[in-house]
Amino acid sequence: MPLHDHAFYLDQWHVQATLNRVTGPSGMTQLEPRLMRVLVCLAEADGALVSREELLDQVWSDVEVTEGSLTHTVSVLRKLFGDEASAPRVIETIRGRGYRLLVPVRYTAASDGAGPLPELVVRAPSAATLPEVVRPPVPVWVWPLGVVALAAVGASLWMITRTTQAPPVYRIAPLTSLDGVELFPVFSPSGDAVAFTWFNPEGQPADLYVQQRGAESPVRLTDRAGAELVPAWSPDGTEIAYFGNDGTTCALHRMPSRGGASRKVLDTSCLVNGLTWSPDGGALIASIAEQAGKSYRLVQIPLDTRTPEDLTTPPAHLLGDMVPRFSPDGSQLGFLRYSRASVSDVYVLDLAEDEQDALAEPKRITTDGVNLMGFDWTRDGQSFVIASNRGATPGFWRVASTSGAAPTLIRAVTVNDPGALALSRTSPHLAYIDWTYEVNIHRVALNASGQAPEAIVTSSRPELSPQLSPDGTRLAFVANRSGTPEIWTSAADGQDAVQRTTLRHATTTTPQWSPDGSRLAFVSGHDGNAEVYVMTANGDVPKRLTTHPSQDVAPQWSPSGDAIYVLSDRSGTWQLWRVPLADDAEADLVSPLSIRRAEVSSDGTLYVTRRDTSGIWTIDLDAQQERLVANLGQVQWTATPSAIYFIEPAQGGATLFLKRHDLATGAVITAATIPADPLSAGVPWGFDVSDDERWLVYSYTDRAESDILLVEGFE
Repeated sequence: MPLHDHAFYLDQWHVQATLNRVTGPSGMTQLEPRLMRVLVCLAEADGALVSREELLDQVWSDVEVTEGSLTHTVSVLRKLFGDEASAPRVIETIRGRGYRLLVPVRYTAASDGAGPLPELVVRAPSAATLPEVVRPPVPVWVWPLGVVALAAVGASLWMITRTTQAPPVYRIAPLTSLDGVELFPVFSPSGDAVAFTWFNPEGQPADLYVQQRGAESPVRLTDRAGAELVPAWSPDGTEIAYFGNDGTTCALHRMPSRGGASRKVLDTSCLVNGLTWSPDGGALIASIAEQAGKSYRLVQIPLDTRTPEDLTTPPAHLLGDMVPRFSPDGSQLGFLRYSRASVSDVYVLDLAEDEQDALAEPKRITTDGVNLMGFDWTRDGQSFVIASNRGATPGFWRVASTSGAAPTLIRAVTVNDPGALALSRTSPHLAYIDWTYEVNIHRVALNASGQAPEAIVTSSRPELSPQLSPDGTRLAFVANRSGTPEIWTSAADGQDAVQRTTLRHATTTTPQWSPDGSRLAFVSGHDGNAEVYVMTANGDVPKRLTTHPSQDVAPQWSPSGDAIYVLSDRSGTWQLWRVPLADDAEADLVSPLSIRRAEVSSDGTLYVTRRDTSGIWTIDLDAQQERLVANLGQVQWTATPSAIYFIEPAQGGATLFLKRHDLATGAVITAATIPADPLSAGVPWGFDVSDDERWLVYSYTDRAESDILLVEGFE
C-alpha cells in the first residue's frame, strides 16, 4: 500500500498524509495539499535522491509551474521541521539534481494511526494515485520599493495558481541556480547570454556575471570591493556598462563583456535605479536621484562629452522615473514612473525633438497604479510585457505600447514570484527573477545588553509594518497569508494572530492604533489610488475615509481621536491634511510645508520631517510654528513622549544601531543593535518602539534567495 494512504513517522514528527497533517514537538500543523504531496514523494524514496523533475511531474502534473515553486515548497517544509538548507538535518538539497530525506521513515496503519510499525520502502505512486487538488488563485503581495537592488526585487510572495486553459506552449527552466541572490538580468544583443549581478549568501561583495544559454556555470566579470549593479550591454555586445559602489564613492563604468579592465565614465550619486545603452551606442541612460528624498529622473550621458542631460523631470513629490528601456528601433524610451513605493505605471518618452529642440512630455501607458515588478519591450516594439499584480492576480501581462489599451494576462506562463524581467531582441526568450524569501517580525528588549532579537511573528509569507498598541499589549501588522495583504493583530509577543480585514486589494499598508487602542487606521489601494480606511481593532467592516482622486498615505490619529492626519499629494506636493471621521466633513490643510513624514506621539505632539530641509521638527498647530527638535539626516525614525528613536548603520553596514535621542537633553545613546536587512538597503521593513520604551519590534528578512529563470519559445 503506498505511503500516501498511511500515517508515518519522520523522526519525531507524525505525518498523517490523508489528513494533510503533521504533528511534532511544537504541536499540529495543517499543510496545504501540495506540500504534503512533496513530503510523501520524499518519504517514498526513503533517503534516496528524488530529482526536481520527478517531484514536479508527481506534484504539479496538472499545472505549468517553474522550479521556483518547488524551491519555495521545500523551504516551507524545512521551516516546519526547523531545518536549514546550509546545515540540513531533515531535507538535503543535492545541487542541480533534487532532494532527499536524511531521517528514517517509519509508518503506521492508516486505519487508526496507532504506534510505529517496521520500516517500509515502496515505490513512488503515479500521478494518478495522488489526491486531486483544486486551489483558488492566490494574488500577489506587494513590497515597498527601495533603491538600487529593491527596484529589481519587486517584492512579493506568490503561490501557485491552477489553470484550466489549454496546455502551455512555453518551457520554463533555470538559467542560474547560485546560492544567494541574482538580480538585474539583461540579454546580450545576440540573445545567447544574460548579464546579472550576484550577491553571495553572505551579501557582499556583489559582482557581475555573464551566463551563456546552455553553459553549466556563469563567467565572473568583476572581483572588487563594493558592488557592481544594473549592467547594460553595448549594442554590438562587446562592452557592459554598470553602476559601481565601492563603499565610499559611486560611478558609472564600462568594461569588455568578456572580462578585463574597466573604465570610469562618470562619478554619480549613489542612488541609481536603472541603466540602459542607446541603440546607436552613443549614450547611456540612467535613473538617478541627486540625494535621498529627491525624485529619480532619467539622465542621458553622451559617451563623447560625458555631460549629463536630463530627459525627464517628474513632479518633485513623486518617487520618480526608473528602469529605462529603449524601444527596439531606438525612437522611444519606456520607463516606470513611481508615484510612491510599490505603485508605478509604464510611461513612454518619444525621443524625437520638436522645432524648439524640446522633448515631448512622457505618455502614460498603464493607468491603474499597481506594483510593476519588471517590464520590457517586445521584439516588434508594439507592446510591453510586465510582471504585475493587476487586479490582485499575479503573472505576466501584455500591454500595447500606445496608451488606452487594457493589459491582458499571458495565461500560458504561470510564475511563482517574479521580479525584474528582460526580453531578448533577437531570440524568443524571456528571463526573469524568481524569488524565495521570508520576512518575519522580530522583537528585542531595549537597553538590555547582549540580548538577541527573537522572531515573534513568522510564516512563509511576509510580515510587515509592525505597530504596538498604546498600552503595549497588542501588535498590528500586515501579512498576506490569505493571498492578499491584509491587516492582522496579535498579542504583543506575536501569539494569537488574527486576520482583521478581507479587502483583497493589491496593496494594504501602515496600520496605526487610535489613542485609546480601540480602532485602527490603515492605507489600502483603490483604483490606483491610496486611500485611508478606519475600523475597530476587532475587525468590523472597514470604512473608507478618504475619497479624493489622489494618494493619501501614512495615517496618524489626532490626539482626540476624532480625525486622521494624512500625507496627500492632492495639492501637487506632499502636504499634511486633517480628515475628520465625521461623515461629509471636509479635509483641512494642516500646514503649507512640504512634508516627507509625519507622526503623532502618544502625548499628542506632531513630529514631521520636511522636504526642503533636514531634521525632525514639531509643529504647533495653534500657533502655526515649527521647531527643530533633532538635527538628523534622512533616517528611519519613530517618536515616544520622551525621545526620538532612529536607525543608524554601523561601519561596514552589517549591523544597525537603534539610537535614542532624548528630547529633554539632546543626549544620544545606542538602545539596541540589530542585523542589517539583506534586501532593503539595510534598513528594516518597518519598526516601532513601545511607549514605555521597553521593546523594539521590526520586520526583517530572515532568508532571501533568487534565481534567473528562462522562458523558452516566448513571443
